[in-house]
Amino acid sequence: MRTDTIADSMKEVPRILRACFFHGTQFECPICEWHLRSFTDRRNRGGLFARTPDGYCPRCGTKARHRRMWLYLSENTDILTRKQRLLHVAPRPGLGKRLMKLETVDYVGIGLKPGPAITSLADVSSLPMQDNTFDMVLCMHVLEHVIEDLQAMSEIFRVLRPNGVALISFPLRLDQPTAEDVTVRDPAERKRRFGERGHYRWYGTDASDRLRSVGFDVSLDLGSNLSDEHRARYGLRTDENIFHCRKPASP
Repeated sequence: MRTDTIADSMKEVPRILRACFFHGTQFECPICEWHLRSFTDRRNRGGLFARTPDGYCPRCGTKARHRRMWLYLSENTDILTRKQRLLHVAPRPGLGKRLMKLETVDYVGIGLKPGPAITSLADVSSLPMQDNTFDMVLCMHVLEHVIEDLQAMSEIFRVLRPNGVALISFPLRLDQPTAEDVTVRDPAERKRRFGERGHYRWYGTDASDRLRSVGFDVSLDLGSNLSDEHRARYGLRTDENIFHCRKPASP
């Protein structure tokens, strides 16, 4: 057995034990289909066994936003029934591995560093793929980290086939315009102004217009519109919103 395979297997042991500890009936992770009595704390405050209703899945490690995206894909797209080529930008392993297993998906996962669901090293601001290559692109909580976000949006638009769909999410405030400053280099200052140390902006009411400016037809699916039953069962949050961006069939 390869050394890296053994190392990966060893890393799984604590997660399996933790998943067993959290096994129950109140919640369900739709990605790994594990039934839970709770999700784990989003920031591991209180240790590995700290509980919260909308945190990480203790089995596959996915966050509320990934469970939300999987449900959206299952319920609002044809990804489970039609063969298609999918580009996943900076994939979280739990969701990426689940998508890789689908017989209907020709999966490409890109990132700046190697990872479990990364198939190619690439920068979303300068994609090495040809025009009109993918039927779908997933880009979740990435663009707020990118200095040239409009360039990244343009690249996503470029590699989509006509009628292709990009599902895009990022931190969003619906009570004010986008706040950004790409000249800020101090991580502490970026966290103070934009919520996280690696963020250059906090998107706002003009986010749809930014996506439309590169050519997309855009609709916004608000996390606050999810039913209470859905949120309670799958550990979802009201602030995880999804922009459904379609590339027109013709210019």
